[in-house]
Amino acid sequence: MTIASTTHEQDAVPTEYRLDRRLVVKALLGAIVLVGAVCAIGFLLREPFEALSTALFARFGHAGLAGVIVAIDATPFMLPSEPLMMMAFGAGMKPWEVFVVIAPASSVGGLIGYGCARGISKVFALDAYLARRFPGFYRFMQRWGVWGIVICGMFPLPFQLSVWTAGATAVRPWWKVALACLVRFPKTAFYVWLIAAGWMLGGG
Repeated sequence: MTIASTTHEQDAVPTEYRLDRRLVVKALLGAIVLVGAVCAIGFLLREPFEALSTALFARFGHAGLAGVIVAIDATPFMLPSEPLMMMAFGAGMKPWEVFVVIAPASSVGGLIGYGCARGISKVFALDAYLARRFPGFYRFMQRWGVWGIVICGMFPLPFQLSVWTAGATAVRPWWKVALACLVRFPKTAFYVWLIAAGWMLGGG
């Protein structure tokens, strides 16, 4: 697995991270935008979106969704999982089904990412690489440690990068990291609720 990042990805990462009121405002604005986007898709593109989603889920099913979520949260590339949640609704999955599949998969993916970073750090100076590539985020994680994973898992901060940074800097013990990854359960529940609301407002 490579750790290469594009210049665009690097530029998209803020230079500094702080746990303050702006982060809460950003989370609320993001929630509003998400509901609006889902509502618009449900109202304007419902039939083609449902057809595409149904075809994909008929082929790959719940296991495929879980596998993709694990892969997304196990890699440090900061990919979003919300489009997959939307497609799950488009395929006719119930909110509780989406939660039961995605929440544990996301938590497992985070722990796998931590383990991958720990392993890679034994043969590659991943710690120094992350400090150079993402200095602001690296300082944030140095300050908060395992709590940084909890914060990133709840707020609009890069959860995947948090577990990789924790692994690269040998945050221990591993079971505390595993517990921190469980923050994806309430985060997933919140996002499932937002997407369900947007889908319903869009005419579902």
